[in-house]
Amino acid sequence: MIKMEKMLVAFITLLSIICISSAASAASTNISIESATVPHGDTTTLDVMINNVTNAGAATFNLTYDPSVVQVTSASNGDFDTTTPALGTSANGYIRLTAYQTGATGLDGDVLVTTLTLQSMNIGTSGLNFASPTGVSDNTPQQNDIEIDWINGSFTVATGPPAPTITTYTITNTTINPSESETTSIDVRFSERVSAIIKIEDASGNLVNELYNDDVTNPDPQIWDGTNTTSTQVPNGVYTVNVTGTNTTTGLSVIDTSKTITVSTVGVLTTITVSPSIAYVNPNDTKQFTATAKDQYGNPMSGIVSTWTSSNTTVGNISTTGLFTSTSTLGTTTIKAANGTVNGTASVTVANVRPVTLVYNDENLGYNYIAWSGGDSSASILAGLINNETAFGDSEWIAQYNTTIGTWAFYFGNGSGTDFGLTKYDPVCVRVKADVTFQMPI
Repeated sequence: MIKMEKMLVAFITLLSIICISSAASAASTNISIESATVPHGDTTTLDVMINNVTNAGAATFNLTYDPSVVQVTSASNGDFDTTTPALGTSANGYIRLTAYQTGATGLDGDVLVTTLTLQSMNIGTSGLNFASPTGVSDNTPQQNDIEIDWINGSFTVATGPPAPTITTYTITNTTINPSESETTSIDVRFSERVSAIIKIEDASGNLVNELYNDDVTNPDPQIWDGTNTTSTQVPNGVYTVNVTGTNTTTGLSVIDTSKTITVSTVGVLTTITVSPSIAYVNPNDTKQFTATAKDQYGNPMSGIVSTWTSSNTTVGNISTTGLFTSTSTLGTTTIKAANGTVNGTASVTVANVRPVTLVYNDENLGYNYIAWSGGDSSASILAGLINNETAFGDSEWIAQYNTTIGTWAFYFGNGSGTDFGLTKYDPVCVRVKADVTFQMPI
């Protein structure tokens, strides 16, 4: 029984020691700094505290942090009589501060050492860490060290201002031929003032030409003529336009490499023109048509083979060489010459026709008076029958006197003027620049 009582006393004693030790640990003295999360560009204040201290006479601490995320800009007095901050190294990521009592009375309890003002720099997280020498001494002549713990904090820049944006971006020509002196204009506008760079890069990302580099909101449109930095014409290929705008204050950027410019000195089939575009053919007769192929620059292309078709084979068929053969059936058909997706057409009417010759000479200057022998038609139809490079050009015309208003109406070879109506036997005046014979319906 006595043995059990001794064991119980020992257990109670041990439990008391543990409780006392835990209470002492919970009440230990420490120096701490708060943590914070702030928006990019904002400032905030954080307290540096000595907690649960007795007779504190002085405190010194070094604080380190990532200066790309946060920097200390000021330190105010706390509970100590005198506070001496050293902030000259703030931009390097650390500061030092000393605070002390000048009188005979020490500080007890939770003591404010200083309030720091911190400036957020860039998005990210930095520790706020105490470093040696950091310590607290009592307010005795001996200035005995007080054992303390360090409780570090953290600083997070969670959000920031929006990055600049491109508000307008146009390129006038996405394909250019430098051999034809073709250029393109690049027009870029930003949402704010930025350091703007407009570059041309090849398929490997190498610099070909730098068109612009300046601080601006709206650069002037930049012209690229298909040359590099040495004014040498670049090879055929696809080139990327690299547009960058950087806010020099925040360091935030917008980069756009979505647009390209193709440099091509090789002709690409773009149009096929069938000549004549309008024709009248007698039944059981033939008419030769030609197809002229041109590239994107309007230059004729050789070696282009066209496939010929007639939309109405009851009135006529066309051969692989463009020779149309009419049947005995009167009517109309559309002749098409095609190469891939590119094609040209002509209108053919199978009808009873007669040849009409227009003459140019020095006496009449190409003026010919004729009577339209077909049915209801128009000046453009007649022009289509006459039109060829030698006889009917831009300055040549068809004219008819309008008896209703008492003036002449003109239809020019370039398609301008008045496309007046024609009925059978209407008299017209035609000016040509060379002799020409065409088929007029009877």
